[in-house]
Amino acid sequence: MRRDRFDITLWTGILAVGLALALLLLSGSGGRTDGGPGLDRALERELEARARLELLEKIYRPVVDLRDQGREQQALLKLDEISRRYPGEAHGQVLKAELLWTMGARSEALASAVEAVRRNGDYLEEGSPMNRRGMLTAMVEEGQTLFAARLRADSGDLGAERSLKNVYYLQSRLAGGCE
Repeated sequence: MRRDRFDITLWTGILAVGLALALLLLSGSGGRTDGGPGLDRALERELEARARLELLEKIYRPVVDLRDQGREQQALLKLDEISRRYPGEAHGQVLKAELLWTMGARSEALASAVEAVRRNGDYLEEGSPMNRRGMLTAMVEEGQTLFAARLRADSGDLGAERSLKNVYYLQSRLAGGCE
C-alpha cells in the first residue's frame, strides 16, 4: 500500500481532531463559556428554591385563605390535615405559630416558631422570600416581657420557664447565632 502526501495529510488531520476532542472531554468544559459548573449549581439551587416556594404556597393556600378571612380555628384544622400529609414541614410550623399567636396561645406559638426555625433557617434570612423576621421579632419582644413577668411572679412556673427559653433561642437566632 502506497502512502502519498494526501494520505499523510488526511491521517494527520484526523489525528489532530481526535486529540482535540479527547482534550475537550478530559478538561470537562464541553465548550461552555458561561462560567462553568459553579454557575450551573447556583442556578439549580435558585430554581429549586423557587419551585419549593411555589409548591409550599400551593399546598398551604387554603390555610392562608382561612387565616385572611379571620377563621383561625378552621385554618388550624386545615393545617393539621395538611401536616399529616406533609409531616415535618417547617412552613406548616410557621403558619401554626402565626395562627396560635393571633389566637393568644403565646407558649404554643413560641414552641411552633422554634420548631420551624430549627427545621429551616430561611425564615430568619432577610433576603429570603420565606422571611418571617418581623413576626418572630414581635414574638420575642412580647414574649420576653410576658414570660419574664410570669416567672418573677411564680418562680416554679415550668411553662413560663420553657417559653422564656424558647424566646431566648429565637432571640439568639435573630441576632445571628446558630444552633
